Amino acid sequence: MRLHSACWSAPKPLPASVIVDALSGTCQSADCVIVLDARLPRTLAGLLSGGALGLAGALMQTLTRNPLADPGILGVNSGASFAIVLGAALFGLTSPSEQLVMAFCGALAASLVVAFTGSQGGGQLSPVRLTLAGVALAAVLEGLSNGIALLNPDVYDQLRFWQAGSLDIRTLETLKVVAIPVIIAAAVALFLSRSLNSLSLGSDTATALGNRVARTQLTGLLAITILCAARPPWSVRSPLSA
Repeated sequence: MRLHSACWSAPKPLPASVIVDALSGTCQSADCVIVLDARLPRTLAGLLSGGALGLAGALMQTLTRNPLADPGILGVNSGASFAIVLGAALFGLTSPSEQLVMAFCGALAASLVVAFTGSQGGGQLSPVRLTLAGVALAAVLEGLSNGIALLNPDVYDQLRFWQAGSLDIRTLETLKVVAIPVIIAAAVALFLSRSLNSLSLGSDTATALGNRVARTQLTGLLAITILCAARPPWSVRSPLSA
């Protein structure tokens, strides 16, 4: 119903029959083209990006045991932005697919630095140290990104587009690039759901229940990295993802 409503409600409302015919592939009118080439891609883009950021926020809140946490605290978003700035400034990488690769590399590098800094005995991640390390790294990377961008107007435009985002896409092919990693990360999060529930009780309790805390934390951090890096560059980056 929500998908149908999003395709129907717009400055030019369309009859329900047109939406059904367009989705079933039995219509070739101009209205059906509007649905398939404009409204449906934007609707699916919003659902995909919102779901990815929401799941990343939920994982982040569980790992840090902080109900207000979001992936920005880990420096994941800042790492992705910094990598995009470097790619645009040094190598001229500006296409969506190139930005996606750079974003993943930057987010992964930031996650590894934060995980190493926030680790404690036994390889487990301390929620407090993890948060402090992420906030510090995010501040440094954001400062570097803004400094480089201010010196290069073209790079600044790329950074602004990535940070602000947009749902103005034209085809469903663009969605396929990010749908696969988002689905994989969602499957990983679903697999970890029971372990994450026990982790919310504390590391000691989770260990007593047979949970391999270090593995759960690192796998959850990897899922957060994938979800944030695969966030479509045409979506809006929310400061609070969940």
